[in-house]
Amino acid sequence: MYKIGIEMEVKPVSGVDRSSLLRDLNNEGIEITWESYSSPVIPRWAMKPDASVTGGFEIVSKPLEGMQEIEHEVTRMTNALKRKVYVDRECGHHIHISLLEKYWARRRVDVSTRQGRRKAIRSKQVKIFCAKLLRNYGHFQKVIDAIVAPSRRVLSGGYTYNDAIPSHYANMTNEELESLNYVSINRASVINYDSLVQYGTVEFRQFQGTINKTKIMNWMKLVERFCARTSDRKYKNVDAR
Repeated sequence: MYKIGIEMEVKPVSGVDRSSLLRDLNNEGIEITWESYSSPVIPRWAMKPDASVTGGFEIVSKPLEGMQEIEHEVTRMTNALKRKVYVDRECGHHIHISLLEKYWARRRVDVSTRQGRRKAIRSKQVKIFCAKLLRNYGHFQKVIDAIVAPSRRVLSGGYTYNDAIPSHYANMTNEELESLNYVSINRASVINYDSLVQYGTVEFRQFQGTINKTKIMNWMKLVERFCARTSDRKYKNVDAR
């Protein structure tokens, strides 16, 4: 299973501010600090500014590994946030999948450095993965649109921060995948690859804001399976279509 990270965009309820929420969470045993938007990965939860959420911010998990830890941390955080924050149509829920930590992606490259991550994503195997993930997600876009909030549906005009995957990726043949020189996609698309350089992760951006544990766990399982099926060699010649 891949390591994952989650980002919850939220707004505080009346009478709650950033400082009081940070204090309450720490008092409940959840180590969390206020961090700048571009802060590096840290071994604790973080609260960060988010210009896309009026009057709100995002709560970002530390890297989580294994179903037991993920469910434990998500349960603790969602329980602690009850009656302190809410979500509306401005709020999104983003999930990071740690791609470059997998051996097939990093090979003999030190991906703990920015230079190493840049080198890893130029490799053929990572470029093929990135293009194939876009193809697979693009193929199922109508299905995904059917299970997200109307404001997050890219095929019906969608939300500003959920651009659709370009059709040339969604319809790419295996031969075209193998001959790709680079993969480029808008950072505000449903899948974001800018985070590969910064964190070594693929970011899934389409889901609506939530502090519901069941929804968070199910979104996580869905995108983790997308990545696992896309990278598994036994599915190499299986076309999602």
